[in-house]
Amino acid sequence: MSESESEFHPGTHPIPVVGDPLSAAGSHARVAAVIVTFNRLAKLPKTLETVRAQTHGCEWVVVVNNASTDGTREYLDGLDDPQLVVLHLDENLGGAGGFEHGMAHGVNLGADYVWIMDDDCYPDPNALEILLEQRDTASRMLGREVPFACSLVKYIDGSLCEMNNPITTWDWPRAYLAGAKSLLIVECTFVSVLVPRWAIEEQGCRSASTSSGSTTRSTRSGSSASSGPASSRSRARSCTTWG
Repeated sequence: MSESESEFHPGTHPIPVVGDPLSAAGSHARVAAVIVTFNRLAKLPKTLETVRAQTHGCEWVVVVNNASTDGTREYLDGLDDPQLVVLHLDENLGGAGGFEHGMAHGVNLGADYVWIMDDDCYPDPNALEILLEQRDTASRMLGREVPFACSLVKYIDGSLCEMNNPITTWDWPRAYLAGAKSLLIVECTFVSVLVPRWAIEEQGCRSASTSSGSTTRSTRSGSSASSGPASSRSRARSCTTWG
């Protein structure tokens, strides 16, 4: 693996340079979707349906049940799906704790990427395919491995879901100007985020909960891709990607 230091911040952690890629090629990647749920049985089945319907199929669908009390355990235990992996937690660890368990489990299963989301997130059919393609494209164009990619999040009426806006870098148009359909970001929420295995192994499953919700942070910038309509409940979160 080739490495380079940031010319703007000498002494910072080396940035992997694309050569021998750290990440599996998106088109051949084995992906574990990770869904954290708590007492949202009315929404969870549709989330599972939309995840199963992806044009790039998930190898595993990991559902972390955060000690739900609304019949979620019984519903999940009654499903007959060889791709489904259910983790029932004895206590509600919150979004951050649930995703930590789910992401670690996805890596242990052998996934090349984990794709994380909440239980009211209804991704477009090609959401995962485009996240994989855009992360690869941004990595090639930037000359370094991008450590995560996330989707643009909208309500079902097509309006922007402001609370799920990612935080951009100071040079956010760089990947876009290079020809990628994505923007550079440093922070995003747990709603349709794709993370390669190497980034999890290097950084660990560190996460943080804030007063406004759960967020994931990285010491390196990722990319945000976005496009067409999605579906969800009347004011639920949904993820879309540029086509």
